[in-house]
Amino acid sequence: MPLSLLQRETETLQYLTSNYVMLFSTLPPILQKMFLVLLGIWLPCLAVPLLAQSAGRTTVGAAAYGLGGAAVTVGNPYAIFQNIGALAEVSHYQGFVGYENYFAVAGWHTLFAGASLPIAHQGKQLGTAGIGVWRFGDNLYNEHRLAVGYSHKVEGVSLGIQANYLQVQAEGVGTRRVVAIEFGGVARLTETILVGLHGYNLNLAKMATFEDERFPTILKAGLSYRPNSRLMVNLEAEKDVLYPVRLRAGLEYAVWAERIWLRLGASSRPFANYFGIGYQQGRFRFDYALSTQPQIGFSNHLSVCFQFYQKTFAADSPQNAAH
Repeated sequence: MPLSLLQRETETLQYLTSNYVMLFSTLPPILQKMFLVLLGIWLPCLAVPLLAQSAGRTTVGAAAYGLGGAAVTVGNPYAIFQNIGALAEVSHYQGFVGYENYFAVAGWHTLFAGASLPIAHQGKQLGTAGIGVWRFGDNLYNEHRLAVGYSHKVEGVSLGIQANYLQVQAEGVGTRRVVAIEFGGVARLTETILVGLHGYNLNLAKMATFEDERFPTILKAGLSYRPNSRLMVNLEAEKDVLYPVRLRAGLEYAVWAERIWLRLGASSRPFANYFGIGYQQGRFRFDYALSTQPQIGFSNHLSVCFQFYQKTFAADSPQNAAH
């Protein structure tokens, strides 16, 4: 997860708690009341811009969370939310649904669904289209995302482009709607090494006029080492243009080829640990991940992917078995 709503709010709350709560309690009652009145006037002006940062989340799905979010090179249907350039690796018609809850906090949960649709002509795959819908929040505050993208692969290099329709709504504040464009790619450098690049909100979609507030623009670069069909080791750097670089690392190992996968991951800023498992049964693939942050607790991630058809198209190179 990038420096999203939950992480930014957590860091802010920790800072306020340690530095200002005691100071506030020492103020005379009249000054406390004046402060609260001013805060009530000022906060609504910032509510939508501040909270909308989660719309820039580029880690979605339990498989990606199990890897600590280091999934910029991973070619599966969830690439519609992580790196559209990797979607060309998908050669099956597939759909998926998922649910995520952060730190057991009411209202801090995500629902998402999507599908990958390979496009072929005379038995040869020309590319893969994808569509995804995503919702975060509750009735007081919520975000929606509709993603439509296309990815094409030529001689070991896949490139993709995507449009995201974003809506952010806060009760008593209003609703904002924008379109964010993203672009990504994955290249196979050798038989065992892949590199991925991705840029989200490259058009700098504006969130509000207050201090020229915009949705997050996020750049990612990652490296994947896959010595065989059972093992994958990923390293990734993520940069929100307004914040320092965040590092991610993940490992996936198939303890039972084509059936069971175990995953471990870690990320910085803030530091978090990730644990995951995947299970394939027929056309269904189930993934679960648990993420932990020492200061605030656990988050749960669950997703299910379904393969509509067994038929596959000609591919330029084999995929990792876990994908």
